[in-house]
Amino acid sequence: MDYTKTAAESHATDIRKFNKEKEEKDKEKKLKKLQEMANGKDGKQEKQEKAQKEKQLLYNLPKEIAKLLKKEKGENKMTKAEKTYPKLSNGVLTPAYGRDYKLKADLIKDFRSGKDFKINFHTGSTYCSIRDGVIGEMVKLRYDKTTKALFYTITAQDFIK
Repeated sequence: MDYTKTAAESHATDIRKFNKEKEEKDKEKKLKKLQEMANGKDGKQEKQEKAQKEKQLLYNLPKEIAKLLKKEKGENKMTKAEKTYPKLSNGVLTPAYGRDYKLKADLIKDFRSGKDFKINFHTGSTYCSIRDGVIGEMVKLRYDKTTKALFYTITAQDFIK
């Protein structure tokens, strides 16, 4: 046996192997297409079905959006607790139980410590404290016989003791 091959011979062998593999792959593709056609699935038919599904989805999209909006509106209804304890930023806070402050520092100190204040709305009033607020909420505080006003933003530090 002669184990010495020329470069041209080995190159020719590689090309033959490559061509054989390519032919086998082409045969497999053709066979697969024939099977799909036998089953009634043609490439064009699949594209048409896909396009039809997309049209149906686009047709139903406004209906789906309307459903989502209805659900969202239902979730945004005010709960009983929200009606009873409204947001602090919607009203004006004044010291409760006859208290009054001459200095702004005293007012802030008591508000941060959790003392009660009266929150006044155009419809009425109720009692509240900083514990009813939310971080980032801005409240309006009145002091010195309600002649002076202060805007205070509630921070996370207000809840740490």
